[in-house]
Amino acid sequence: MATYNYVEPTNSNLVCCICRAPFVDPVTTQACSHTFCRGCISEALEHSLQCPVDRLPLTPEDLTSAGPLIRSLVDELLVSCPNNDCPHVCQRDLLQGHLDACEFLIVDCPEQSCHQMVVRKDAVNGACIHSAVICSECYAEVAMSEYEAHSSTCPDSACSCEHCATEISKSTIELHGETCERAPVVCTHAPNGCSWKGERRLRDGHISSCPYEAIKGFFIIHKDTTAALKEENALLQAKIDALQGHLRATTRDLQVAKAALGPWYTNAVNRTEAGLPIHHPPRSRAPTSASLNPATSPQPPLPGPRASISTLGSDAPNPAPASVTPTHVNATPGPSNTSHDWRAHSSRPSPNISHNWDPSSLTARSIARDVVAPIDLGTSLEGSLHGLRESMVTLSTTVDSVGRRSEIALTNETVRLNEEVMSVRAHLHGLRMQVHAIMMDRNTQVTGRVDEGGGITEGAWIPTRFSQVPGQPQIPLSITKL
Repeated sequence: MATYNYVEPTNSNLVCCICRAPFVDPVTTQACSHTFCRGCISEALEHSLQCPVDRLPLTPEDLTSAGPLIRSLVDELLVSCPNNDCPHVCQRDLLQGHLDACEFLIVDCPEQSCHQMVVRKDAVNGACIHSAVICSECYAEVAMSEYEAHSSTCPDSACSCEHCATEISKSTIELHGETCERAPVVCTHAPNGCSWKGERRLRDGHISSCPYEAIKGFFIIHKDTTAALKEENALLQAKIDALQGHLRATTRDLQVAKAALGPWYTNAVNRTEAGLPIHHPPRSRAPTSASLNPATSPQPPLPGPRASISTLGSDAPNPAPASVTPTHVNATPGPSNTSHDWRAHSSRPSPNISHNWDPSSLTARSIARDVVAPIDLGTSLEGSLHGLRESMVTLSTTVDSVGRRSEIALTNETVRLNEEVMSVRAHLHGLRMQVHAIMMDRNTQVTGRVDEGGGITEGAWIPTRFSQVPGQPQIPLSITKL
C-alpha cells in the first residue's frame, strides 16, 4: 500500500525526507548512505541524477536495499485498517493478511444482475441486499440493507406500554402515555409545594384531601400578582439600564470637559470647596458700532508738527495693560476729548528731523516695558473669555490709533523734508550762478580784446566788476573754466 493510517507517532529517523512518511520498501545509496522509499527516489532520479540530500551524483544502479534492522523497524509500526467501520489494528507487515479476510472490505454484489458494491459481511448469504422487501407492519417497500433500521422505527410496529403492558403501536405510544391510568404523575399543586407522587388513577382521591386544594384561590391571586410584579421589575430594570448608559455617557462628557477646561475647572472646584463665591460677570451685549469704530474710540493725543520720530515712538500707547485685568476693562469707552485735525498739523512748518533716533533702541525698550500679564484664573471661564474679548476690542482700537498717528507723523515729516530740499536747491542754484559769474569775469580779463583807442570791441560782454577789497592779494590772471 502506498499510504497507511499509523496509530502512534513515528520516529523521525524512520521518515523519508522526500514524502515525509515512514519508509515503504526502503533503499540506501552506496555513496552517501542515505535511505529513501524506493518509489520516492526512483521518481526523483527521473528528474535529476543527484542525491536529494547532499546533491552528489547518483544513479539507479547505486541504490541497494536497506538493512534488515530498518525494514524490521518500519514493518513493526502499528497501523489501522483502512476500511470504514473496521476497528482492527495490527503491524504494518500483517495488514495485507487482514485485508484479505476483512469483513468490511467493499466487494461486488453477489447478484449477477446487480452492479453495485456491498460490504463483504453482507454478501455472505449470496442474496442481493439492494433488492426491495415489503414491511409486514406498514407494508412499505424498503431495501433489504435498510430493513433492520426500518423495523426499529416503523410507526405501525406493535409495542407494549411499560406501565400497563397494553399492546399498542409505536405511533400512539406518546398519546397513550398521557392517558395511561398507571403512569406515575404528581399532584396538580406540586408547583405550590405538594410532594405527592402516584399513579394517575389515584390522583383524584388525593386532591380531595390535599391541604393545598383549599387555598388554590389564593395561589391564583398570588400568581397573577407575581406575574405583574415581574413585568414591572423587568420594565424598571430596563429603565435602570438606560439610566446607567446615560450616566456613563455623561461621565465621559464630564471627563472631556474637565480636560478641556483645565485650570478653570480646578479653580472653580477649589473655590466651591473653600466656600468662596464664584464670580460670574454679567452677559454683555455684542459691541455696538460706536465701540468698534476707531473714529469714535478714545485715542491718545496726536503728536504736534514739531514732534520727531523718536518722540513719536516714546509716546506710543502701551496696549499691554488692557489685558492685565480683563474683567475690569470697559468694552464701550466714552467719546474722545482730544480731537485733532491732521490736516492742520501737516500745514505747519516742521523743524529739522532728529538724526539720533535708533529703531533697535525703541524695540528693546518696548519689549522690556510691555510685559503681558497671564490670563486671570481667579474667575470662571466665561468671565475670562469676556475679559479677553474686551481686551481684544481695546487693543484693536489702540493699534488703529497708533497707525493713524504714525501716518500723520510720517506725512508731516515728508512735507518738512520736501520744503528743506527745495530750500537747499534754491541756495545751491544761487551759489552756482555767483561762481559762474566770477569765473566768466576772470576769463574775460584774460581773453577779452580791447581796441586801439582803449574801447571795448563791439559785441563784447561787459563783465560785472567787483571792487577790490583793500588788503586782499591780487587775483592772478589765468584762465579757469567752470
